[in-house]
Amino acid sequence: RLSLGNCVLVVLIHICRLGWLLFMMDLRHRSRAVGASMEEDQKRQDESLEQEVKYDSRRLSAGRRKRLLRTSSRAMAYLAFGFFFHMLIDFTQRQGENVNPREEPVFWIADDDEEDFVARTYYPTSQLKALRDVRDEAERFLPRICGRYRFERARLPHASVIITVQNERPGLLLMTVQSIIARTPPELLLEIIVVVDNAEAGPEDRPIDPSELLDIKQSATRATRIKVLNNSVREGCARSRLKGAQRASGEVLVFVDSHIEILHST
Repeated sequence: RLSLGNCVLVVLIHICRLGWLLFMMDLRHRSRAVGASMEEDQKRQDESLEQEVKYDSRRLSAGRRKRLLRTSSRAMAYLAFGFFFHMLIDFTQRQGENVNPREEPVFWIADDDEEDFVARTYYPTSQLKALRDVRDEAERFLPRICGRYRFERARLPHASVIITVQNERPGLLLMTVQSIIARTPPELLLEIIVVVDNAEAGPEDRPIDPSELLDIKQSATRATRIKVLNNSVREGCARSRLKGAQRASGEVLVFVDSHIEILHST
């Protein structure tokens, strides 16, 4: 049996233990609350710092956009000013050109015949031994209007004359070359290219006399060059003309046969 004093002591011990347990539970609750409060404060601080960083970044981005916009605006203004200035200059030049819009033609027909356009030559005939007097042929075949044509030579292009020859009669090629030189304005005739296609000639073919080719080369003038090209194999007329065109340097290419004769020098 327990005495009354012992019972009171036991009760007091249990009360103390219960009080200690309640104190520890309250302390734990308070510590959790303090920790949660501190976490919430830290979270608020982090959110505030993040918002400040975002705000600063937005401010930086806005500043960059403003600077880019100002730079783009200036560039567009400079381009617009340059385009307007260019259009103004072009308009002024066109207005200046339209003051006298009438331009002289490259060729025209005169009222009177030219003085003996058939007999005129641009090169001394004494140095062109194959050149013939073509007065009778010209008067028979050419109408008189041919003597009324006039040309603005300074505005005409330079020409390269290409002649292909194969199995030609002696003397005709030289006549062709010298008639072109004699009756063509020298400032327009840049060169004459002769393409000899007599390779692999048969017994019935007529090869060109070397002396005739020598006379052709010696017919060159200061204004007109003469080139002689020899095919290693027989190419035919079309490919020979293409070969001459590849070696030509004139603005205009004129293809003629090896047995033609220029009848007048308009």
